[in-house]
Amino acid sequence: MPKKSNADRRALPKKMFSALFAFIMDFLNIRATTIVELDGANDVNTVSSWRTRVAPQLESDLDKLIRVLILRSQQKGLQFGAVEYTIDSWKTGVLFILAEFNIQNPQLVLKDIFDSNADIEANIKKLMHYAYSKKAVVRPDKADMQGKTNMETSEELYFQPGKRLVIFDLDGTLIKGIKYSWTLLYQSVGIDPNLCNINKKRFQKGEITYPEWCEYDLRELQTGGLTLEIAKNAVERNCSLTRNFHQAIRLLKSFGFVVAIISGGANVILHSLIPDAESLFGKDIFINKLVFDEVSGELVNIIPTKYDWDSDDGLLGVEGKDAALKLLCEKYNITFDSERGVYNECVFVGDDDNDFKAMRLSGLKILYCSSSPEDKTYGTGSVRSIPEGIRIINENNLMSVATMILEYYGIET
Repeated sequence: MPKKSNADRRALPKKMFSALFAFIMDFLNIRATTIVELDGANDVNTVSSWRTRVAPQLESDLDKLIRVLILRSQQKGLQFGAVEYTIDSWKTGVLFILAEFNIQNPQLVLKDIFDSNADIEANIKKLMHYAYSKKAVVRPDKADMQGKTNMETSEELYFQPGKRLVIFDLDGTLIKGIKYSWTLLYQSVGIDPNLCNINKKRFQKGEITYPEWCEYDLRELQTGGLTLEIAKNAVERNCSLTRNFHQAIRLLKSFGFVVAIISGGANVILHSLIPDAESLFGKDIFINKLVFDEVSGELVNIIPTKYDWDSDDGLLGVEGKDAALKLLCEKYNITFDSERGVYNECVFVGDDDNDFKAMRLSGLKILYCSSSPEDKTYGTGSVRSIPEGIRIINENNLMSVATMILEYYGIET
């Protein structure tokens, strides 16, 4: 049996108590091997055992445990002053966990268990006692659907379809430094990126289908010798995440938004910069998949997405990003407003003209960091092509996007 990785160990907690306790240890920078003496004498446990075990039998043990953790942190030279000093990281982390367990109204819960005037130890106590009161809360996707888990105990514990959806493009939107994944991949193996653009124009003229376009890319990249290592190195040298990516995504999820990605880019770019993409976006990622040999790392296949550039009813082997948007809205029971011609509870965030058809179906459309403010076409080449009512954000800061979304829906933070 293969040895479990650190990531596997972090995924072990199934109950809210364990998840919140693990968050606190990480927040205090406590290693899993730290020894905790609950009664100062005989009852000795390692902190790591608390990651996966049930909550202690006595609630009073929580305060003892917290005091030891704070003491250990201070002994290591960590100093804690007013909670305001760490308010953003603390609140964001707690909200993310509450959202992961689908606790209703996580912002209201946070107000009950967080005191901005208290010190860090007092707020840790508040959080742990709340977790103790919810010690039977199991992650919804792990709940036993055969009746072994009592699903009637609390309606809030289990998954309910999201009522609002935020869809992101990838290249140029969430990932900066490149406009198209394929240009970067071509350059990484010394191929003129103009060849990539030639095939793009052939597709746009209807001369080749989208799968044929991907087949051309596969042959060129294989000839150039693309490997997984080369691709990752190219991403590391040339790309970066948009600023405050994780903070913005967790904030949106804490208010119950479902987040998704619809991209014509490459999954190797996505996973190189966002290794926790599946944790954040679940199965709601539509993207081209590059397959690499597990041993040699060589590129062996490209599985094309069905949802990228628009074509006439899918005749060119692709249906467009708007088709994926409709699928997601159906999945999450988001209804279509026939009067406005949009899905009111859907947001689309993109940076290019191939995002526009999906944007037109969205209640809120955001063009994000598309070009310089001096370019009134925002990189599209035509003012007339820009969807009516589009909001424009030029600042590279995803928290600006999250704030605009919350304000649009009248949500106070």
